[in-house]
Amino acid sequence: MTTQYASSRALAQRLIKNRGRNATIQRKSDGTPPDPSKPWKPGSTRYRNVVQLKPMVFLEYRVSENNTLNSFALAATVGKALVPEAKQLAYVAAADLTERPKVGDVVVDGLSNHEVLEVEILAPGEEDVLYVLYLKE
Repeated sequence: MTTQYASSRALAQRLIKNRGRNATIQRKSDGTPPDPSKPWKPGSTRYRNVVQLKPMVFLEYRVSENNTLNSFALAATVGKALVPEAKQLAYVAAADLTERPKVGDVVVDGLSNHEVLEVEILAPGEEDVLYVLYLKE
């Protein structure tokens, strides 16, 4: 990884740490496959933690009837299609994660679980700086 955007990565990490709250990203992984001799008993899907308690900034995300956004969400969606099913945005510093978030991941924020519907990646050049997650409960 080059260091051309190291200061941008560090700034995003510092700002989110100072203003965010801790949450966990979980990813589905292969669980137990179904037993062919017991078709009534399905296999299980397990979640594994991608990261533990990393700071994220959460903002409300609303698309109105005329397909406009609230002002906070507008800056995050420039050049991006609207995601009307989403209810929240989560900003995550790329420097805090070892893996990119994916659609279908689950963000656990306290007692609430939010499914990731879309991931927007701010990556000037080849370095990820910031992830914007579109979430629904």
